[in-house]
Amino acid sequence: MTFIIFVLACLQASPDQCSGERIPLPEVTTASGCHLVGNLRLQDWERDHAGMIIKEANCMARPVTVAGGQS
Repeated sequence: MTFIIFVLACLQASPDQCSGERIPLPEVTTASGCHLVGNLRLQDWERDHAGMIIKEANCMARPVTVAGGQS
């Protein structure tokens, strides 16, 4: 199982205009790792999206899909 961070962010100039984004964490395989590594990735994301305000950010498990569509 790998993890992602789901970010809900809104424009600073128009706080009612929000969007969701998934930040993949392919090297993370535990919930605690998601929170530790995710925090660093979230800081990078904030720097790259200076006009946005993060309203919510959550670590989420994502099952690994194997060949044939099985997980």
